[in-house]
Amino acid sequence: MDNYKIFIVNKTSSKKQFWAFLSEPEDTFSSDLYLNSSAYITIKPNNTKQLNSFTIPLQYSTEAGCSNNAVGLNTVIESSITEKVDLTDGLTAAFTISDEHLGPDLSSPVSGTADPGKVEVEVDPFAQNDEEKYSWYPSLTFGVQSQQGFMGYSWSPEPGETYKIKPKVKFYIATGSWESNQLLDMSSISTDSAEVTENDFDTKLECTVTLENGEWTVTKGRPLTVNDQLIQMIESHNYLSKSHAQLISLIAEASLITDLTVEDKEKSRSDGVEYPFKPKKQDKALSQDVASPFIYGRIALSSAIGFGFTYMFASGTKFKLVKRNSGTDFIIGYDGDKAAEQVRELLKVGAALIFTKD
Repeated sequence: MDNYKIFIVNKTSSKKQFWAFLSEPEDTFSSDLYLNSSAYITIKPNNTKQLNSFTIPLQYSTEAGCSNNAVGLNTVIESSITEKVDLTDGLTAAFTISDEHLGPDLSSPVSGTADPGKVEVEVDPFAQNDEEKYSWYPSLTFGVQSQQGFMGYSWSPEPGETYKIKPKVKFYIATGSWESNQLLDMSSISTDSAEVTENDFDTKLECTVTLENGEWTVTKGRPLTVNDQLIQMIESHNYLSKSHAQLISLIAEASLITDLTVEDKEKSRSDGVEYPFKPKKQDKALSQDVASPFIYGRIALSSAIGFGFTYMFASGTKFKLVKRNSGTDFIIGYDGDKAAEQVRELLKVGAALIFTKD
């Protein structure tokens, strides 16, 4: 069973009571069809720390009732018997109109007796002409039961009639101060509310309805909390910082390449670096050069370079070529202010390198 979740965001300046309604069915089967809901939540303005929502399982139900009030606009309808139904189910409603004021009966639903996508309710014959005499008026109601209350539509049944109900996955969100189960006019609610259709939900069957400056907006997914917004801002800042650093490096490399002739530079890529690098015994001259400002490293290249180069650049950072062991193996020196971890990141495997003679 699918559970649809509609989050509500109140961006007005005052506390509001938000009601959820199931929309009219695919085919209007009765001329006096009224919206009927007891599903509402009250939300304070601009409360971004709390998530408010209607959770609506698509478990349909058919209800029957009798009362002293005829079905009509603003009448409060309370059903006395309810049957859960699935699409293609059929069931029978029976009403007794007398001075005993008996409650109605609903048969158990029978699967496969209705057309695909529909629920059929057959009404047994009853003494409709005696309704006013005994002040006993029948009603039928169809809808869904959410965690916040019922939402559906009610009508006055005709004796011997069979109602073929084809519900839609469509909801209205409206603000107002009605009573629970008060019958309301469909056209007035639908024209002054947020309309939520099946296409408005994301893959998790969640969407958000926002009221701001008298305007409704419907968006897929759940709303962002304060923490969500903070995390999003931090991630955005980190992304921009990385992009900025990459841009600076690209500009530096582009400027360097533009300024050098083909004879003055060569390019290769890092095949790994050891940094800091402690000179071996055969590098005795390096190990004794205590006055050197450099911290040494040893880098391997993915392709050999020629002779006569003095410096190496990685993302705009300058290194001294201290010793050439081979065309792909160099001892380098660095005297900048970057930490060892930053240098290793600059010279990681695959890093683009540019070699110059001065």
